[in-house]
Amino acid sequence: MKKSAILFFAFMLCMAYSLSAQVYIDPTLEIEAKALNYKMDAAPTIDGDGSEWASIPWQTLYFNDKDFNGDNLSDPFPGRIDYVSKFKAGWVDGSNVLYLLINIQDDQFITADSINWYNSDGLEIRVDPFDQEAAGEPGENPSSAFNIGFRVGINEASGVEGTAPSGYEAKWVVNENSFPKTAQLEVAITLDATATLQNLYNMGFYLYCSDNDINQDDSQKDKDAATVIWPQLYNGLNGERIGVDAVWSNTYFWGNLECVSQTVHNVSGSIQASLDAASEGDIVVIPAGQYTENITISTPNIIVMADGDVSITPAVASEPVITIANDDAAYGVTIKNITLEGINNDSTNAAAGIVIGSASARILGNTFNGFDSPILKGSVDSTKAFACVFEDNKSYLGNGGISFNTSGTVIRYNYSEEQQGSYAINVKGTQPGTAIDIAYNTIFNHRGECGIGYGGSATFTIHHNMNIRSESLYGAGDTSGDDGFENQDKGGSTDYIYNNTIVGWKSDGMQMGNGESNFYVRNNLIAHCSGKDYDIRTVASTDIDYGLSFANGTNNIATLGTVAIVEDPLFTNELEDDFTITDGSPAVDAGQIEPFGFKVRFVGNAPDIGAFETGTPVTDVDSKNLGEIPSNYSLSQNYPNPFNPTTTINFSLPETGIVTLKIFNVLGQEVATLVNGNLGIGNHQINFDASKLSSGVYMYTIQAGDFTATKKMMLMK
Repeated sequence: MKKSAILFFAFMLCMAYSLSAQVYIDPTLEIEAKALNYKMDAAPTIDGDGSEWASIPWQTLYFNDKDFNGDNLSDPFPGRIDYVSKFKAGWVDGSNVLYLLINIQDDQFITADSINWYNSDGLEIRVDPFDQEAAGEPGENPSSAFNIGFRVGINEASGVEGTAPSGYEAKWVVNENSFPKTAQLEVAITLDATATLQNLYNMGFYLYCSDNDINQDDSQKDKDAATVIWPQLYNGLNGERIGVDAVWSNTYFWGNLECVSQTVHNVSGSIQASLDAASEGDIVVIPAGQYTENITISTPNIIVMADGDVSITPAVASEPVITIANDDAAYGVTIKNITLEGINNDSTNAAAGIVIGSASARILGNTFNGFDSPILKGSVDSTKAFACVFEDNKSYLGNGGISFNTSGTVIRYNYSEEQQGSYAINVKGTQPGTAIDIAYNTIFNHRGECGIGYGGSATFTIHHNMNIRSESLYGAGDTSGDDGFENQDKGGSTDYIYNNTIVGWKSDGMQMGNGESNFYVRNNLIAHCSGKDYDIRTVASTDIDYGLSFANGTNNIATLGTVAIVEDPLFTNELEDDFTITDGSPAVDAGQIEPFGFKVRFVGNAPDIGAFETGTPVTDVDSKNLGEIPSNYSLSQNYPNPFNPTTTINFSLPETGIVTLKIFNVLGQEVATLVNGNLGIGNHQINFDASKLSSGVYMYTIQAGDFTATKKMMLMK
């Protein structure tokens, strides 16, 4: 289990021991808690810039844990303008050194504390070189396991527990001038001399990054966020879910970090042929172009990504464009930045974009045009396909959106426009004792049922969503669309709903009922809905306060909460579909700070009511973002999107050259030139101020050498 080149007898002994202490992320105890350690050709220089890590993919730390409300479930993690962390792990064949590159983005860094180093922003790395520990503080039993901690910006370890590593070298690079601020640690940790790293070597591993923003008073509540690797943890010994909250009770359960040899497969013909040739940890790169295939992914932990503008049309419209195998056979698959085209020649929609039957899928930055089901769970029950992440996907001119009833799921930063049929986001029938986070999504002009339909027995955090039907729809008496949010599932969920903007639905803003669910609701803005702002039916309990309701059929907020506003929210420009709020809005600074103990970043004296926070800082050009040398040209989706009036565009250059970045309106007319000149290698960031433009859809195009890319953005004033 520890090394590939060991005797069979020793292997069986180790396997028997490991299984007794194994940790899983799924309730059927099939998917081990594992991250990947990628082979490097040579040891990197520990200078903090990450320039030698370009070929190794980032692994994002997603799940926050502070459990302010004591429900023994992971709390929702903050938005990207506040706190994000990710890491890369590397090894050199025959060495006993673990290399890590860890990147943190935050709105502020707390770097000094006189009480306890845990109260500073930083991270803790737990390593068990021979995979001996099951749980507990390192060193409680004789072993080589240890914890090593680092404060942001301090190159010396802030603390070591257990058996100290044989040595380490660390270097931070901190950028306090960007927003969010960035801090990157490159570290080499020397393990026990007999820990010879080679392919498939496993070591115990746990990593979390801690964000501290409040009082620095040595209390648990001061730990606002602690992003970690695994979304859910199960103890293989007894099948009991222990959850990431175990980190605060000093019961540390270890996952594995497995050494793999990475291969990059550049598609030259059939995408399926490259997928069939891939092994665990490999990357399949699809060159720019148009492809007609139905593909199936059956290998775990591979990354499928576009190099340039890639579109795939199904060869058989009744079959999914991409299928991730059922029964968790292909866990940990990532699909990034691909356009899936589903509209057939007869103008009908294709069946499905991506169908997922395995755990820990990462569906990131893809575009879906004309599908009956853009993203769909496969034909497995809700104990399978656990803990998937859907971020930055866009769906247009189809039916439904993301339909996924498996727990441990994260649905964030997705955009849905002019979808018909069912829900834009649909998460129902979930299991008890698990968590779902639905946040920062934009649903615009949905013409099906509800914007977000959800329920079951899980705990839901639904926050910072823009759920908008335009004035041209609700003002014209359009009868499509039902409720903004709807929970009619009888599973008895626990629902934390806060800081959402819901406008223009033909029935209610939020409908709650037909079950034994508990609703905790704060800081929501509901306007122009034909029915009620809050339609409360059969429920176990409701706790609704700090809301603004306006021009709904019935404004119940006035009697539901002690802090209730029934006033015009003063949207920036409803007639041009800009439902952000102005500085003079009664929603500004009117929300509850830390609703239910959840961290909400805000500008001013308190959070604004609704999904849009006024006064968000912006940045100018920053050509040193992350300090990593890219391996390919890329143009990222602007953020935020929709925006008003500023947004940030990131792009990457693997070589120095002349670059132009221009903005065009929908008629193809150039309206702005953001970049026109020579830029160096690196990751570049530029802020675009559209205050002089009218609301609408715009395109931005980059030209760098032979590379050209175009993306769409929406200005909503």
